[in-house]
Amino acid sequence: MRFPNRGQHLVRRSIQTSPTTYDPDTRTVECVIATDSPVRRFFGTEILSCSANSVDLTRLFGAGIPVLDSHSQGSIDKVLGRLTNARATGREVLGTIKFSATEAGRLAEGMVRRGELRSVSAGYAVDEWRAEDAEGREVLAVEGEDDLTFYATRWRLLELSIVAVPADGNAMIRSRGYPMAELARARMEARQRMMSRYARVLRHVG
Repeated sequence: MRFPNRGQHLVRRSIQTSPTTYDPDTRTVECVIATDSPVRRFFGTEILSCSANSVDLTRLFGAGIPVLDSHSQGSIDKVLGRLTNARATGREVLGTIKFSATEAGRLAEGMVRRGELRSVSAGYAVDEWRAEDAEGREVLAVEGEDDLTFYATRWRLLELSIVAVPADGNAMIRSRGYPMAELARARMEARQRMMSRYARVLRHVG
């Protein structure tokens, strides 16, 4: 096994709560774009660092960061809006979606407002990784290593999508106060600790 490819387009998806931050006057809604909760990948466990120094949001001030329909990049009809701002808080990346004045944008806006769509998914590329073993020691050569955690220490947000199928329980159309997200985070962290302990037991038995 090798380090994951740098620059590879990755995505994270979500389960959400009701969008009480929706503003009908500005046609915007707040969202949690990403969190630092662990996610299982084919190469190991991935954790996104969500500090301001780790997240590259420069596209927001240049070409812009579009909001897409389920990561569809092949047509302008799939553009539902754009991010008007985004910020890294240390544990998560937050942002504001402004819906397009198109038929597709209006449709998505109505479904979000009514709580029929509650999931978002970040599309991003990782430029720098750090790998650690189950004991928290940095690993420079990952060949033959198992149960590794890969920290994305530098990554670029490319796009945000509104999706129908939930997977990661922390990114979301944001509510004012979202205890379900904190509960999901706690469950993910507990599961990660359990997996690490189980891996240590297996190595000891072997």
